[in-house]
Amino acid sequence: MLCRTIVEVIQAGKPRITYGNVTVERVGELVQSIKTGKVLTDLAIVRHDEEAYCLNITPLKYAKEKYLRHFPASKNTASMIFLRTS
Repeated sequence: MLCRTIVEVIQAGKPRITYGNVTVERVGELVQSIKTGKVLTDLAIVRHDEEAYCLNITPLKYAKEKYLRHFPASKNTASMIFLRTS
């Protein structure tokens, strides 16, 4: 999938969401969805539940329990072979 414009959304207590193919026409809708806590599933590419950094031994985990009901069919980065760390 080729995505021309990528937007990363990081909110406290929620997983990081990567959106792709965000056009000027959809920016207002995306901003409103962020304010209301909803995910635009047609633009969402991946959900990041945690991240591991080279200099940090403990992975950074994002909260996800309540948020997943809005985004149940999302791909987690752990399931993407090109993003695996081990």
